[in-house]
Amino acid sequence: MLLGALIAWLIGANVLASVIGTAAGNPWTFPVIWIWIHELGQLMGFKGAIETVEQADFAQLFGRSMVALLRFDFGYLYEHALPVLLPMIAGSVPTAALIWIGVYFPVKSVVTAYQTKRNARRGR
Repeated sequence: MLLGALIAWLIGANVLASVIGTAAGNPWTFPVIWIWIHELGQLMGFKGAIETVEQADFAQLFGRSMVALLRFDFGYLYEHALPVLLPMIAGSVPTAALIWIGVYFPVKSVVTAYQTKRNARRGR
């Protein structure tokens, strides 16, 4: 989080957004997110190469896929990565939509209230 905040500060980005993003996506939460979106994708009918979560080794798959991508080995990606990634992509769409709805409106109301109070203090 500190590194993310430092980088955000150095490039002039929003430090608070960087801290929140780092809290949501980190090495402890990514496996849970990957399993969730994969299982949801399979429930939606996108059957992949992994039948059960116990068979999943996402770290190994992503590592080997990165090597294959760097070597332009699209055969490996098509045979091994795509059958796992398609259910994940399908499951990520409704997940992202629900999270967006759950986060956007509360954050928007907080930001609007803050801006209203700030403008009142400034006499606008």
